[in-house]
Amino acid sequence: MSKEEISNEILLSSPPGEINDVFNDLRVLINDDTLLQNLKPTFANYNKSNLVFVNLPESNPVLITPFNELDNGSYFDPRTNQSFDLDHMTHAISNIESITKSEKFESIRKVLDDSILEYTNEHFPEGVSGVFETVKNGGEIIVCISDSKFNPNNYWNAKWQSLYTLSIDTKKLVGEAKVLVHYYEDGNVQLNVNRTLSINLDYDLDQPETVSTSTLKEILKFENSFQNTLNESYSKLTGNAFKNLRRPLPIFSTKIDWNTISSRKFKNKKKN
Repeated sequence: MSKEEISNEILLSSPPGEINDVFNDLRVLINDDTLLQNLKPTFANYNKSNLVFVNLPESNPVLITPFNELDNGSYFDPRTNQSFDLDHMTHAISNIESITKSEKFESIRKVLDDSILEYTNEHFPEGVSGVFETVKNGGEIIVCISDSKFNPNNYWNAKWQSLYTLSIDTKKLVGEAKVLVHYYEDGNVQLNVNRTLSINLDYDLDQPETVSTSTLKEILKFENSFQNTLNESYSKLTGNAFKNLRRPLPIFSTKIDWNTISSRKFKNKKKN
């Protein structure tokens, strides 16, 4: 593989919130700014795959995804009917314009978007959501939720993201939720866990509220189950796994008598 290909792979695998740090380290290692400038598209792919958000003036945060990217490379915010350009390296926004898109299932998308926004605000402290429509397979509604907590001063960053695809005609909902955590104080520990969903829904296509209610019900049940599983796994990890990392006995197979050692230290201090 070439230096550019290797650098591309490294950047795409950057932990949440750390792509700029990784890029700066690569800059020192490679010492070739011309090569690194060719990696600009990598930042775009990273932002879209990680559901990064940006802030439009006088608007809710907007997710950057493949589903609201326009043919000219701009992005579309369906809540405000605005398009904008984005510098993926600096997150600078420019060329904000009002546009009108004719969507086949806009009434369904709008009602579901309102419900998902309320759900996200209630369950995710820093969460951002987006609901988009695509023309694939006769029409699909895409639900995206992204929440992150970056704490580099304490050497950890974490991210939750979930993405669901609702096929309007077949009434099938498929999706995935995943959690990414990176802890790097005096080491490098990463958690990368996910769970998938596939279920058939029951709703009346002529009543957008039934589509929204049925979809949100399954997402809520799925994500609650995923969260509970994570909590149970964490309890087992702290109770058992960490204990197993320690030797039950010292290497010389004799238990240490800490009381004797403490009393000896005390007597020695008295003598001195």
